[in-house]
Amino acid sequence: MNPTTQTGGARPSIQRAAAAVGAALLTLLAVAALGTPKAGAETGTDPLVILVSNDDGIGADGIDALVEALRTRPDLTLIVSAPKENQSGKGDSTTPDAPAAPGTTKSGFAGTAVDGTPADSVQHALDNPGTEGAPDLVMTGTNEGQNIGFLAPLSGTVGAAQTGARAGIPALAVSQGFSDNPDYPVSVGAAIDWLDVHEAALRDGSEPVQVSSINAPTCTEGTNRGVVNVAWDGAAGTDVTTQDCTSTLANPASDVEAFNNGYISLSILPNDFPEAEEPAATAAPSSANDAPSSANDAPSSTDNAPASTSNGPASTSNGPASTSNGPAAAPLKPAFTG
Repeated sequence: MNPTTQTGGARPSIQRAAAAVGAALLTLLAVAALGTPKAGAETGTDPLVILVSNDDGIGADGIDALVEALRTRPDLTLIVSAPKENQSGKGDSTTPDAPAAPGTTKSGFAGTAVDGTPADSVQHALDNPGTEGAPDLVMTGTNEGQNIGFLAPLSGTVGAAQTGARAGIPALAVSQGFSDNPDYPVSVGAAIDWLDVHEAALRDGSEPVQVSSINAPTCTEGTNRGVVNVAWDGAAGTDVTTQDCTSTLANPASDVEAFNNGYISLSILPNDFPEAEEPAATAAPSSANDAPSSANDAPSSTDNAPASTSNGPASTSNGPASTSNGPAAAPLKPAFTG
């Protein structure tokens, strides 16, 4: 073989090698240009943006439980904006020019601590959007204490959710039945299940702009009896303290009846309570001893509040009006924590 033949045979091999190196470099450059994939990249969708707030304060156990559950999902971007301190019982009241500063949840998730009401906290986040843009959902809670019946118009948890809905954003208020040891995983689990069902509608914009409200009892005996879609009953004078998870009552007709009989109630609330008493006139009790001693002490201003209906047909009770076929569970000490 002469030198001319060797050179001619080697030239195609060199060209192929150079082409392969060039292709590899282009691939590396393309990957570098894409950067770190953002949340949701695994599913080929943009992340769902959720604004989380509450009324117990950014350092409370309930919001921490909710945020920790949500942050495990790769398809979400979370924004936390909550009151600096406990603001229970403030409804949807606002404070002019409420200041805000960086804050963290109990487990260290970075957010914003607003020196104002729950509604202020949501409004601050809406007025100061980050690079993620406006939220797709406002989720509030999970609150320490139920927000059923006539308690709902007084609740800062509900008021914060209403602030989101009035800004055109679907909202979910989440509350856990009052106890010395609230069973937060129950209401958090119900909230995650709700999100699973509604996520597609939230993404495509077809989710109704309304306030959904979850109230989960804390069972000292028995176990919770599952989620039921029921109408909100805002009438004054109802028992909003009983949590009887041993009850056998079927087909509860309202959020109050469902919660009292061990069910997790899911109801639709008005985006506004026009007949509600001003929250400032009904201060939240500082302890259980300051709470109303009976339903007769409840504010009467919600008598005329419009009763909202759920997305599905409201079930009616075919059973007796009593809450249990067995001995009724003793009501837990009443306390309104909003």
